[in-house]
Amino acid sequence: MVRFGGSFFLASVIWVALGFGFPASFDRWPKDDLAEVSGDVLPPTILTEDRYKGLVALNATVRSTGTQFSVTNDTAQPWQHVQFAIIVASSEEYDFDLPELAPGESASAPAARFTTSKGARFNAQRAMPRTLIVTAEIGAGGPTGVYAVRF
Repeated sequence: MVRFGGSFFLASVIWVALGFGFPASFDRWPKDDLAEVSGDVLPPTILTEDRYKGLVALNATVRSTGTQFSVTNDTAQPWQHVQFAIIVASSEEYDFDLPELAPGESASAPAARFTTSKGARFNAQRAMPRTLIVTAEIGAGGPTGVYAVRF
């Protein structure tokens, strides 16, 4: 019989409390958390940065509880290569990628799952999100769309 001591239990609790979940869940977007996100719907904003010029508008609904975001694909087309980006006041960008979001489906994620290109996780206690930007390819081989909200 294998017995784990208190330090193993404590490390497991800290791992889950930090939002890392179980190792097999890293590559899956948690879709069952929508019921927990009941924040207000955030209105869209217009992006003026050059990298977003020429992109079509995504039809989406975005909600936030402050520590978790929920995005709903309000179209009849699936979104491919979906990227969510949190921009903070210092213009630092934290990203979270999702392979696909089906039509009418919602996906939610804790803000702590967003990371910089260097691997640093978003910390809501240290950085205030300024903008959330969603970009995705509409349908297979379709145009790239963008949706943004400001906090």
